[in-house]
Amino acid sequence: MATDHQSATTGNRTFNVVLQEAYLEYRPNLNHAINFGLRADYVDSREIRIEGESLAFINRSTLSSSFDAIFDYGIRYKGNIKLGGKHLLRPYLSITTGDSRSSLRKNFGGFKYGVRLDYLPFDKFSRGGEFYMDDLAIEQKPKLVIGFVGSYNNGASSAVGTNGGRYLYGDINQKILLPNYLKLGADFIFKYNGFYTLGSFVSTQSTVPNDIYGEFKLNGQFTPYSITQTAAQTKTIVNSRLTLGKAYNLQAGYLLPSLWSLGARYTYLNADATSLSFDNYNKSYTAVATKYLSGHNLKLQFEFGIDKLKNSLKTNIENGNYYTQLMITVQL
Repeated sequence: MATDHQSATTGNRTFNVVLQEAYLEYRPNLNHAINFGLRADYVDSREIRIEGESLAFINRSTLSSSFDAIFDYGIRYKGNIKLGGKHLLRPYLSITTGDSRSSLRKNFGGFKYGVRLDYLPFDKFSRGGEFYMDDLAIEQKPKLVIGFVGSYNNGASSAVGTNGGRYLYGDINQKILLPNYLKLGADFIFKYNGFYTLGSFVSTQSTVPNDIYGEFKLNGQFTPYSITQTAAQTKTIVNSRLTLGKAYNLQAGYLLPSLWSLGARYTYLNADATSLSFDNYNKSYTAVATKYLSGHNLKLQFEFGIDKLKNSLKTNIENGNYYTQLMITVQL
């Protein structure tokens, strides 16, 4: 049965919005680590592996904001395996709740199983350059990491796994039934002599149980669907609350000797026909200029962007959103 942990007005579950990361990590040696607790996940896009103050843009791409769950609670493994020469393999495995921070109160579905496999053909990046965007280390030799990532949420109760318990369904006996959510992706980051480029691709799909009979409303009441509603119509309702579709993001930048960096980014979103609408603005173009005064601790960024409406939403007077942003980062 649904519980009373959910707001009747917002649909948000009761959880601590201040707590973001709290975990313990055990390292038997330098090449292997296991951690348990709440933290940013390994199985989101490569942008999430990069802290906010180390981005080359003011915000992460719309691919990240649409598909990345970011925080979750569970157990994770990360490794560093030398394959010979300068070849490195970095495996990441995770078993998490799939409900994000609301799982500290209750896990509404099953578990989320994730894997990431990163391959570095030219040895590790200098000064941790794998985990920030602009090439502040000025790599003297080409450096590359290519990643493949997948996750399977056995019982998803929110759009991407950020607000567990937002949508709950049940069978004829009011036993909770939830859709399964599969996410697959690939990404890379390359750096050489002040230049960097980063790219990401993600694709998601769902499987919906056939015997869903109704849903739990925000107040916990179970409401059966109409007896004339077909299984296909029920599947459409469930999928309309999930982020289903594809997206890719490609960006690049160059750091000048003056410590000014110039960058550009293009992001494309494509929602499935029955998906939650996340691609009203399906094409984003962004240009940025950054002045590094003290690395990522002190920098000034100016950004200009265009978010284009998809063709079906364009009108004679509106075809997109144009914006500028200015940000000063001070990190103590």
